[in-house]
Amino acid sequence: SMTIYAGIYLVYSVLDFKRHFTYEIDEFMHWGKMVRIMDHLDRFYCVPESNLLAHKDYPPLISVIELLFGKASGGVSEGSVSFGIHLLSGLLICASFCLFAGEKESRGGKIRILSGLLKGTAMGVSSMVLMRMFDSYDIFNTIYTDLYIAAAAIYLFAFILCLGEEEGKTETGAVILISSAILLSKQIGIFFAGLSFVLYFLVTKKKIRTVFCVLIPAFSFLTWKIYIKILGLSGQFELGRISIKTLFKELMSFESTRSIVTREFLKSLFDVQLSWGIVPLTFFGAFIVCIAALIFLYRYGKDGFGTYRINITSVMVLAGAIGYIGTLYVLYMFCFEEYEMRILASFNRYMSTYWLFAIGLIAIMLLSLRKEITLSAWFILLAVLVCVCGPMNLSCLKPQVLRGELMKEYREFAEQVIGMAEPGDRIFVITPNRFLDNMYLQYYLDDIDLIDGEYDYMAEISAGDPGWEAIENDIVQSSYVLVMDPTDAMKEEFADKTDGDLKDGCIYKVETDGRSFMLHPVANY
Repeated sequence: SMTIYAGIYLVYSVLDFKRHFTYEIDEFMHWGKMVRIMDHLDRFYCVPESNLLAHKDYPPLISVIELLFGKASGGVSEGSVSFGIHLLSGLLICASFCLFAGEKESRGGKIRILSGLLKGTAMGVSSMVLMRMFDSYDIFNTIYTDLYIAAAAIYLFAFILCLGEEEGKTETGAVILISSAILLSKQIGIFFAGLSFVLYFLVTKKKIRTVFCVLIPAFSFLTWKIYIKILGLSGQFELGRISIKTLFKELMSFESTRSIVTREFLKSLFDVQLSWGIVPLTFFGAFIVCIAALIFLYRYGKDGFGTYRINITSVMVLAGAIGYIGTLYVLYMFCFEEYEMRILASFNRYMSTYWLFAIGLIAIMLLSLRKEITLSAWFILLAVLVCVCGPMNLSCLKPQVLRGELMKEYREFAEQVIGMAEPGDRIFVITPNRFLDNMYLQYYLDDIDLIDGEYDYMAEISAGDPGWEAIENDIVQSSYVLVMDPTDAMKEEFADKTDGDLKDGCIYKVETDGRSFMLHPVANY
């Protein structure tokens, strides 16, 4: 209903008011940068003109949605981008409940409208708490897509499970659109879309329509793959890299990298925390909770959903958990860089996606058994969710406006550079940690390029080291030099290149004859 939607909208608009990105690198490296590049170039972020540093091959739908939210909000910003994905995720979770429970529009006077707004507020906050419960990676206040993928999968399953005997072409078309959207949001969407296709067939038992539900979304995903191939891009998750023969061969060697990582992967299923709350859950613990919840659903939900639909939901969710383990294991073995594979990078983030989907779906189904829930009951349920999640773990839900702009220094530095740089100018950053500082600055610099040398950590290069020659050669090719937190060694090395000390927070103009250079201060941030 519109009143419930308005309440949910209000909750997320308060949460994301004046939001700015934090120190999470991926927001600056690709998730946020994708939107900024499309806004700047008016083209996809995968084109050659794009200076996106990683994942140009990623499906574009979420970035497009975030871009549209930004434009509809009066301009693309970190806050509007965050609001777009957060509101969409929350709405999908709340809409799933409305599908099952058949929530009706609040009509008939100011009291009912106010009741609808308050109910929407409770539902919006409840969706936040539910996502926070499966957020051990602490990503709720970022624009990672992991929670959104789970929310979209919950909605797709809810839509399919609510299909009746009279299901027609319109409903089939909706399934096609939703599954296509999941496929074009992130590569792991292939797994959830595949589960949904099986569920659709088991619910409807219509072979021809199931074929269309598979082929049309697959074609939409293939279209994107063809597009990036034409541009000469290769993806991180290329199935051609997978070799079962190679995997078995290495597993036979106790000391091989894949054998060591395999043991650590299995151990992590029992050790790594996947949720926040009064009872921290590992993957195995979540599996047990899921079985218990499904038994409870079978015991009390047969009248509401029917035995058959509960049975196929149980099979799909539990078999899906095993399949998800296998999928993620294969990706670690063949599609991650070796250093990421060794540390099982983002293991809890990827696993939490599945359990938010699985346990979230079951919780919503259980909640909807009562059909329409009164306003007071919604707030009681919200209080229970808060207690289960743990009040201390909900501190991240405070509005971003109370946190300030953590990356303000980089934004202001970049704005100064943009104000004086000309097209084609190149920028060099003198800083102990060029990898991080370049990453954050490049996000704000749009099409002004930072010189990316082979010396990420300049603090490790001592004065007089031959490495300084490579640094000086890059400075000769630069138009400006930015200085951030210089070490004593850096100040000593550049003492004869400046009019005085190398000053922190200073922007220097490079004057060069092609061999040597001098640095002249032109601005401070």
